[in-house]
Amino acid sequence: MNVERMDFSYEISDERLLAYSQLPLLDRLRWLDEVRQFTLMVRQAPIVDREQTIAKS
Repeated sequence: MNVERMDFSYEISDERLLAYSQLPLLDRLRWLDEVRQFTLMVRQAPIVDREQTIAKS
């Protein structure tokens, strides 16, 4: 099984950071919890071999 790890990056504009900082505290905490849950789901997802996935298509 040849599984390669893919790097990921994401940039947030200054405008979005400013908008986020102006949200009420409860909304910021909700957003942060959604990101936390998503990150945990991705970490628990099974590893997929891209070559096998392409071959099945």
